[in-house]
Amino acid sequence: MKKLLFILFLSFIFCSCGPKKVYEKYIDIDKNMWDRETSVDFNINIENIENDYDIFLEIRHTLYYIYDNLAVSIITYYPNGEIRIKDYNIKMRDSKGTFYGDGMGDIFDLEVPVMKNVKFQEKGVYKFKIQNIMPRPTTANIMQIGMIVKQSKENYVSEEEKQN
Repeated sequence: MKKLLFILFLSFIFCSCGPKKVYEKYIDIDKNMWDRETSVDFNINIENIENDYDIFLEIRHTLYYIYDNLAVSIITYYPNGEIRIKDYNIKMRDSKGTFYGDGMGDIFDLEVPVMKNVKFQEKGVYKFKIQNIMPRPTTANIMQIGMIVKQSKENYVSEEEKQN
């Protein structure tokens, strides 16, 4: 019992330190076949515009993913109606063919920073649309696409530091 309490205590300490996650969501890709016509959409409500944020794309794929990269386009819809589009060529494996990210069995998770130190100018819902822009109509062995938004490390202040 003491061992379990100690592990829970350590988990709490490690989880409470570091940048605060504001948003985290994962969307399954139907039959692990990501069609170019199917976007993955995330709606993120931003209430605190004082902080800077880091935005990460999370890609879960199988060992059988055949490409060295994944080309995506991220379309951002701002609450004021503004739209911005940026293309990313995400490296999935190194020059030796080894996948980046964390692997367990035949499943790999890759967390990619796509926007650093973002300062949202207004409160409201920001929509992020992720599109597959690989040359073929479908990309096999993509299981999930996720988005994570955290407070930037550079301006993160822990609860302990706030009290001092």
